[in-house]
Amino acid sequence: MDTRAQFVNFLEKYQNVSLYHDLDISGLPVDEQGFQSPENKRFFGDVFNTFRPRCLLELGSWKGTSAIMFARLMLKYCENPVIACVDTWIGSIEHWTSAEGRKRLALRHGYPSLYERFATNIVRASVAAYVTPLPMLTKTAIELAKRSRVCVDAVYVDASHEYAEVLEDVCGVWDLIGEDGILIADDYNAPGVRRAIQEFCERPGVFGLYNAGVPWPEALIVKKQVMRERAIAGHTSLIDIPRGITASTA
Repeated sequence: MDTRAQFVNFLEKYQNVSLYHDLDISGLPVDEQGFQSPENKRFFGDVFNTFRPRCLLELGSWKGTSAIMFARLMLKYCENPVIACVDTWIGSIEHWTSAEGRKRLALRHGYPSLYERFATNIVRASVAAYVTPLPMLTKTAIELAKRSRVCVDAVYVDASHEYAEVLEDVCGVWDLIGEDGILIADDYNAPGVRRAIQEFCERPGVFGLYNAGVPWPEALIVKKQVMRERAIAGHTSLIDIPRGITASTA
């Protein structure tokens, strides 16, 4: 069984395949608050065109704009891409500790309504056939995937900006990625993210890059030197994540 088919079977075990069919989106507002600059959209376009993942695990989905972008990129070369979106949809520390963040949670009766906005955006974008939500903690999703022995072509890590949580997520998903797979981590310039990614990239057999020259770069991590070279050839602004920094500042 190939990677994509195995991932489909895994998702069908834990999620209703017709979960969107009776979703009433008529009364929900348009809320496409997202995250990507034009430079980062170009980065994703280059990376997906180079590596052509057919199945992707996303850790941290927010309101679905990233998953929608991934689905549209994958549809350019894959008839039926598979994307799993892992999130609690209740927000993180940065959302609850600021007035603007709490506003973005769209609290209703004191509880975030992020999941409804995520699902609505997925349906309105006509990508519901390719996107499966997994409403759980990232560590729960990772453990389920490991127990099912699934392997994915790509992982997108964006569930937290906190050092310990990012490092736990990246370490957890590394074994879920095949030798030719890719890991992308959002917001490399956030201090906690940068520290976690730099520390992880100190390991042997880990090749880390980021798209320099943009305010909020993405980190791209692969398992082989040849994959690193392919990445650089496909996106010329990628440079190596520096090594030795975490050791020198420990």
